[in-house]
Amino acid sequence: MIHLLGLDDYGVDIGEIKHMPQKTAFVYHPDYLNHDTGPEHPERPDRLRASLAALQQSDVWKQLHHIDPIPATVEQIVYVHNSGIGITNFSLEEK
Repeated sequence: MIHLLGLDDYGVDIGEIKHMPQKTAFVYHPDYLNHDTGPEHPERPDRLRASLAALQQSDVWKQLHHIDPIPATVEQIVYVHNSGIGITNFSLEEK
């Protein structure tokens, strides 16, 4: 069985997905820039800013299906990470 990322949990009618035109989804939020892993790591804010700017200036930008992210529940985080990752201390902030 394929679990479609819990879309049914977010009010998306799974039956409607088969009728959706095939598009590449783009999920982004400015908070992603807060994920700072250090200046030498490939996942750094400057690289994300540059990638986002290049994408927005391209013809591809208008073809993407833009999705606003929603916060994950603790249950969802644990579901996608195996127990070996050691999720023991993390902060959940409400905005």
